[in-house]
Amino acid sequence: TNSQEPAFEGKRVEWVPRFIMRVGLQTKLRKWSAGLLYSYTSNQFSDATNTAFSATAIEGLIPGYQIVDFNVAKQVKRFTFRASINNALNSLYFTRRAAGYPGPGILPSDARSFFVGVSFGI
Repeated sequence: TNSQEPAFEGKRVEWVPRFIMRVGLQTKLRKWSAGLLYSYTSNQFSDATNTAFSATAIEGLIPGYQIVDFNVAKQVKRFTFRASINNALNSLYFTRRAAGYPGPGILPSDARSFFVGVSFGI
């Protein structure tokens, strides 16, 4: 934040949010387990001059965002069945801006997604 360049003096470092928080809860009851993860990232800038808005969308503010993920598993004998929902609340957010391919502009993050799986213990 201290710079000989007046355009950078007193500005925040680019791509560095002031606050990142991850809070999780994991529980297990008999053959069941479940987990919940809350993630929060505060806003950040994509350039050293802390441009809030640009017509090209290459530079600018990246707003803060929050995500909730959920997972559940059940063990049946030697099998474990798992399911997970990422971005369970389907938050709309972005974490990057690009000048080239596939840009220019903001690159949206993934919407809600889920997966299921099974594993076998030997």
